[in-house]
Amino acid sequence: MFSIKLRLKKDFDDKEKEKVKNEILKEFGSLDKLRQKVSRTGCRKPRLVDELKILEALEKGSEYKEENILLSARSISALSFKRVNLMEYVSKNKISSIKDLAEGLGRDYKNVYDDVKTLSKHGLMELEKDGKKRIPVLKADKILIEF
Repeated sequence: MFSIKLRLKKDFDDKEKEKVKNEILKEFGSLDKLRQKVSRTGCRKPRLVDELKILEALEKGSEYKEENILLSARSISALSFKRVNLMEYVSKNKISSIKDLAEGLGRDYKNVYDDVKTLSKHGLMELEKDGKKRIPVLKADKILIEF
């Protein structure tokens, strides 16, 4: 028996790094408060330790990269030709809405919407809200398939 993994890699630009930093600070208040929380829990909560490492790196101005591994066979099965084409198009073009994406691909809106929802469900994309619009965004800069 063999296994297949999808490795998602994302390099954050300055704007995205600032957003991550602000989200952590919003939840914990400050770097010192987060350090205290990690200290009190005795490092038994991995998420807190991860958040602390991320915030410390961002405070120093370090590069921030994120890597997720999907082991689900269902996630891999979500990668049909049209969905991979859709992800490639999103990676190379500025998309303002799902309607914009459907027009750019020359595909039916409902089918594109369904594909975006499927890819979101499997952790490959996300929908960012901008007023009433939903903007499809890839969760990775690189997707590697490993056997």
